[in-house]
Amino acid sequence: MNQLVSVARPYAVAIFQIAKVSATQSEWLEALDCLSCLVVNEKFKPLLNNPNLTYKTLVEILLQSLGEMISIRDELLLLLQNYHNLLGLFKRLAALPGIAKMYRSYTAASEGVLEVHVFSTMDVEEEQKSALEASLAKRLKSKLKVIYDRDEDLLGGMVIKAGDWVLDYSVRGMLLNLNQTFKEV
Repeated sequence: MNQLVSVARPYAVAIFQIAKVSATQSEWLEALDCLSCLVVNEKFKPLLNNPNLTYKTLVEILLQSLGEMISIRDELLLLLQNYHNLLGLFKRLAALPGIAKMYRSYTAASEGVLEVHVFSTMDVEEEQKSALEASLAKRLKSKLKVIYDRDEDLLGGMVIKAGDWVLDYSVRGMLLNLNQTFKEV
């Protein structure tokens, strides 16, 4: 995972800079989200490792599929083609989901919005979401975009992540803290 993050970061930064200058941030986001879905699709995954397919063929398949999913202006299509040729050449197409995720966070940050991920074992009710979001906005002193995800691996509670900031209210986190306290005593 860390290796994919390291691979994804420079590509996400490059796209973000291009999109910001050309005022096409939302178009890039839509395209990256769609391409990420294609790359993780069970039918497409085998193509990524197929030695009989060149990277140009893979890129053509990706962009043709993208064109069937969304409408793309010619200028953006050319940029996407060049960009994905580069990704294909260096065998980085599998990093697309990470690139899209990082690009999304760069876009949100440039708009003054902090992206917060809340992981819990159960769905969070609307009333709880409102209270949590108000509390987080006050604590983090920022406008927030909160994304709720279920994490079956948590024993209970929730984990909240915003950039490098993590607030662990999970049962597992509390047990680890308790264990660490006993070790220190």
